[in-house]
Amino acid sequence: MENEKFGSKIGIIAATAGSAVGLGNLWGFSYKAGTNGGGFFVLIYLLFVVSLGVPLMLSEFMIGKNGKSDAITSFENLDKKGSFFTSAGFTGILASFLVLTFYGVLAGWSLIYFIEGITTGFSAYTSEASETIFNETIMSAKLTVTAQLGFMALVIGVLLGGVQSGIEKMSKILMPMLFVIIIGLALYGLTLPGSKDAYAFFFKPTFEGVEAGVFEIATAAMAQAFFSLSLGMAVIITYGSYVDSKLDIVSITKQVAVADTAVALLAGLAIFPIVFSAGIDPSGGPGLMFISLPIGFGSMAGGRFIGIVFFLLVVIAALTSAISLLENTVSLLKNRFGMDRVKATILSGVVASIIGLGANYTFGFGLPFLNWTGSTDFLDQLDLLTMNLLIPLSALLVTLFVGYRLKFEYILKEFGNNETNAKNFLTYVKVVMPILIGVVLLSSILSFF
Repeated sequence: MENEKFGSKIGIIAATAGSAVGLGNLWGFSYKAGTNGGGFFVLIYLLFVVSLGVPLMLSEFMIGKNGKSDAITSFENLDKKGSFFTSAGFTGILASFLVLTFYGVLAGWSLIYFIEGITTGFSAYTSEASETIFNETIMSAKLTVTAQLGFMALVIGVLLGGVQSGIEKMSKILMPMLFVIIIGLALYGLTLPGSKDAYAFFFKPTFEGVEAGVFEIATAAMAQAFFSLSLGMAVIITYGSYVDSKLDIVSITKQVAVADTAVALLAGLAIFPIVFSAGIDPSGGPGLMFISLPIGFGSMAGGRFIGIVFFLLVVIAALTSAISLLENTVSLLKNRFGMDRVKATILSGVVASIIGLGANYTFGFGLPFLNWTGSTDFLDQLDLLTMNLLIPLSALLVTLFVGYRLKFEYILKEFGNNETNAKNFLTYVKVVMPILIGVVLLSSILSFF
């Protein structure tokens, strides 16, 4: 079956940036920065984006562009003899599919809060009531399931349109909207009384109030860099297979990394001034977006409008990422099992939604055989399994494959036949990246014991 293609360079940049920009930037990055020293976490995160994120993204692009198929088949096309490293395709697709199952749940919560902003303006979200309201919301299976399935229906609807008419067209619409909104929110943050303290916290490295050690913070920053750039989930490999052979993926990789990092930083510039102005603890953890921020929206002048716009931003970011996560499996079903796009999209979307229902209906309860992750909550179990094991494992296998199995001629071609640059890249991928990623993977595995 002939592989679909993006219609333009701006299309692949918009789609890939859309994949990278998601809840990891707006929610994960902000609360992890808040609990890991603010500016220190930001500094380490930026170092890992440059030292690991960019070369790993380029490696995944190379595999997809030259393999010209789904993530698993692309490895096989590039390594006819077969090798253990090709299992990275399976690991990546599994990771992206499992992430999508709970991603739909979190996106559903964002959709609920977006509607809440329209209907009530967060007027009931006081410091005493916000956590109670959040717990009552997520324990309402009828409400959360409706929101989750509604969000997944949007994702399926986009993918039914195909690569150019669905993914590319929607990305060209949503990504400019996302940037306009987040820049506007960041500018609004400048006007708030707590902005000075917020910027000092966000940009000035400090260990004040931080319980985790340097190694733990570095590990969290590296994992966040992978997740926020959609690495280790085979997404970039799949999108790379839709890239025209004449396009320069080195420049595309840099542009996507810059766009994704800009959104993460702008998210911090938008969120932390609200947090500090409302007197909220920035180290509030995962509840920052759904418990802490609504308190600020409910108490500040113009908070209703700002809250609505903020959660609209979150829904848009979640949608662009979820589209890429589902497309991974759609591409696999099309290329390896001969399904047409409609059947592949509906089947994979429905199965992902059903598994996601488990995270909704069993909230607070987990699967006994996944208790080794350190959690007894199904949603947390899926999160820990993917973030701490599957994603770093897939990233390590990709690095080893490009370093030791991919033909040098492919690497040389992507660097415009500049042998010096190609050899420097290959040496870095062979020697440095496996060590850094291996340390993260080992640390993640040890955290389960």
